[in-house]
Amino acid sequence: MTMLYGSVRSTALLLAVAAFHEKCVEFKFVPINFATGEEKKEPYLSLNPFGKVPAYVDGDLNLFELRATTKHIAFEHHGKGTELVYQDLKKLAPVSVDGG
Repeated sequence: MTMLYGSVRSTALLLAVAAFHEKCVEFKFVPINFATGEEKKEPYLSLNPFGKVPAYVDGDLNLFELRATTKHIAFEHHGKGTELVYQDLKKLAPVSVDGG
């Protein structure tokens, strides 16, 4: 089961949640209590050694950096939901990318 750890007060967590929803991927949210300093204690530090949120766990994969998490979601679930990463830059470029 895909797990996302964090606090709803965290902008970074909300960006990861947005990626999950855009890709139509189910996940389990595990709240981390900032008021008690839970993010700075074990067992959470074993998921994110920097004591920040979010932390993402999918089987044996553990990511604790937002960009890595959202890229993983985008590539792992390619073809589902909204396309978050475009492979063909020529479709996006306002001018020719081949120099012509």
